[in-house]
Amino acid sequence: TSGESVRFEVKEYYQGGWQANVTTGCRSLNSSSKASATFGLTQADLGYHYRVRASYPGDLTNAGNHSGWQYLIVRK
Repeated sequence: TSGESVRFEVKEYYQGGWQANVTTGCRSLNSSSKASATFGLTQADLGYHYRVRASYPGDLTNAGNHSGWQYLIVRK
């Protein structure tokens, strides 16, 4: 619903496990129930595996929840 908030979580596969990389602050959903965030990567990140998901923190009437993970590899 418009005005509700989500946050995005990015993890990087490093040294045999998923490590926290970035967690955004809360983003408000627009009138189409969409939100976005931009993540910057450097040359050092090329070839690494990442996963990203959205998290809804919940409120007084709705329980929190997470989307499924989206997996990607950064290539040049």
